[in-house]
Amino acid sequence: MSGTKHRIEEPGTWHLIESQQLNEGHPPCPRSLHASVSIDYDFYIFGGYDGTNRRNDFFKFNFNNSLWTEILPVANSQPPSPRDRHTAVVNGRCIYIFGGYDGYNRVDDFHKYNLQNGLWSLMEPINPEAGPSPRHSHSAVVYNGLMYIFGGYDGHYRNDLYKFNFQTNQWLEIRREGIWPKSRYRTSATVLGSRMYLFGGHDGARQLNDFYQFDFTLETWSLIDLAGMLVPSPRDSHVLLTHGNSIYLFGGCTG
Repeated sequence: MSGTKHRIEEPGTWHLIESQQLNEGHPPCPRSLHASVSIDYDFYIFGGYDGTNRRNDFFKFNFNNSLWTEILPVANSQPPSPRDRHTAVVNGRCIYIFGGYDGYNRVDDFHKYNLQNGLWSLMEPINPEAGPSPRHSHSAVVYNGLMYIFGGYDGHYRNDLYKFNFQTNQWLEIRREGIWPKSRYRTSATVLGSRMYLFGGHDGARQLNDFYQFDFTLETWSLIDLAGMLVPSPRDSHVLLTHGNSIYLFGGCTG
């Protein structure tokens, strides 16, 4: 295997990454509607749609050596079925996959990948009936050992909010009180401090550009007043993330 190519990169510019492959490995095929997370120096992607089929392949990219590795299921492992429009989150040293669309049905199965032993396993909450309905195009974040699932499409556009406690293995639907975002899917959420921030999406009729925050401690939503600000146009299928004390938004569909 040839050595990693190093070059001086000018700050503030885009560069195409010249990746390597491990032995007979290969980078992921072209796809959309996949889910991704980063842990330490690795970037993981799972599933998605390649233009013909939904996929359940699993890849890791290492930022230090620009190496793609396909992570194949080990014996006695239960990887998720092929799907797109699912979500992926990280808690501890595990990656969790929830929901999505398998090409025939919306699903509500919940899977865990353990980085320490390489095993996929199906999560079995003690109260599965209390969790989200089968859906896709929802949002998911993790805060303080809890996973939060918001909205999505289950045959109807949703604005429900659930939390999953990794320690007690339980689902709980959060009560609807006060201001609440309207139903939507293809939105994006991120965590900053003790709040979840939610921007835009599609309500079934049009793209949105409203901006909400959810206080994890009080479990209340509030609409952020954007009057007088330069606000992103209404959109869906964008990405939202946090770095430092700021929230960044990129791309999406405006119709």
